[in-house]
Amino acid sequence: MPSPRLFLPAQEFERIFPFHLAFEPDLHLSQFGEVLGRLLPDMREGDPLTQHFRVARPKIGAPSFAALRQHVDSVVLFKALALPMTLRGQLVFSDGEHTAFFLGS
Repeated sequence: MPSPRLFLPAQEFERIFPFHLAFEPDLHLSQFGEVLGRLLPDMREGDPLTQHFRVARPKIGAPSFAALRQHVDSVVLFKALALPMTLRGQLVFSDGEHTAFFLGS
């Protein structure tokens, strides 16, 4: 028997994952958590991920969607460029693999 699908309204998702990032194959941000928006007030939807974060783990060289896609079951570390802050979490891909969600803390 298939598991029931869980649907989270956007506000509930924001409340549960205040440090999330979502980005497209071109690595441009499509959304981010409320807390991240407060901590990084210059961050905007549409900005390149690499404008605000460095991928510290996995060690992939130049970040790309394809390279990150290979590390779905790995711990991912994003270091903020403007703050002494490192986010630790995992990547989840959805929307037919066209959106990556970083669910971190």
